[in-house]
Amino acid sequence: MSYCADSLWVLSKAIEINASADGKYALQHRLNGRRFELDQRSADYARLFSQQTRLLDGQQQSNLATDTVMTVHQYLVNNGILLPVDADLDTRQLLSFSAPTVPLFGASRCLNFNQHHAGQLCLFGAPFAASFPATLGCRQASSSLRQYAQKIGINLHTSPVRQLANLCQVPPDYSFRTLQARVDAGLLDCGDLQISPFESAALAQQKIALTWRSCLAKGLVPVMLGGDHSVTYPALQAVSTQHPAFYVLHLDAHSDTYWSGTDQIYGDAVPPHHANFMALALRDFPQIRQVVQVGLRGLANFNLPESPRQHVIWANDLQIGPAVFPDPTLPIYITLDLDVLDPIWLPGTGEALPGGLSLTQLALLLRDLSRHRRVIGLDMVELNPTLDDSGRSVKTALEALLLLMNSGE
Repeated sequence: MSYCADSLWVLSKAIEINASADGKYALQHRLNGRRFELDQRSADYARLFSQQTRLLDGQQQSNLATDTVMTVHQYLVNNGILLPVDADLDTRQLLSFSAPTVPLFGASRCLNFNQHHAGQLCLFGAPFAASFPATLGCRQASSSLRQYAQKIGINLHTSPVRQLANLCQVPPDYSFRTLQARVDAGLLDCGDLQISPFESAALAQQKIALTWRSCLAKGLVPVMLGGDHSVTYPALQAVSTQHPAFYVLHLDAHSDTYWSGTDQIYGDAVPPHHANFMALALRDFPQIRQVVQVGLRGLANFNLPESPRQHVIWANDLQIGPAVFPDPTLPIYITLDLDVLDPIWLPGTGEALPGGLSLTQLALLLRDLSRHRRVIGLDMVELNPTLDDSGRSVKTALEALLLLMNSGE
């Protein structure tokens, strides 16, 4: 890859360089703990960019051979050691991922959004959950999914995707055609976004929104693994900056438009959390043309405040006509809260309610509601593996994720 000679680069503030005993240099990323080893010449080259420096100046000051300097530069860029200087640099310093040991479903590791092409699915974990007992364990969801997928050896690149119709709980005429096309295009896995349990919700949401904007700017289709449902708010925030109008398909047992006593204290400055994020999204993002909420049930919805842009389809009435998304030209965002499923299949979620959808119903709903639609983003949230020692919830969630990734055209 070539760069403009006048382009500016800088050494990431997150990188620490230390000399090692064998004459080489150890680099450590302070945010995600990743370690790198460089020889002295390459480490000296990286240090040339301690301040913002032109690429040409850095190359001329280095003691690297001309035919290797760009190889070293590209390695440093791919691993987040050198960053291009732009208006968003200070914010991008926050982006740090824990690279997966084994990427999910045999996906390719995504180290740099610039290296990939439009239309590819880009998976990443957003392990954020507020300190609420029912959702705290959702921080472990993405790692649990990766571990189980690795344990059973599922690799969509080496195993025919069409076999999934026989393995998952779907009707005989169900096709995984969309997922097959996306696998053929190349799945990407960034790993888990580095979010400390001690940082503020506002900072975590800033990181999530930035990740979404970075993916969308390159034409990628993000697939976010929560976390509690508050992680969807910054995702919708990012989508709203890229699309003037879009629909949201919200599969959930709850409307997530609730206002608690604490929310009333905050007033208009109420922060997004897992129970109010959709109310705030409808208020803050006029780009959302309509939200279709499917699977709602339970007494928590007794005083449901409906917005004119909120179309509710209750769990006991899944008769869904084509008019729910009337404009066929608008893209769709899909958010899946796993408590929409019957807890007999997935008890490991913080707000499980009696009843709910089966995986077969979920498959048909996703197929019918996203048919002939361009899906611009996906998320799956509220898996809490700490509430289910049997592991059944993780297994069911993995099937639900495959169904989710098969959405759209």
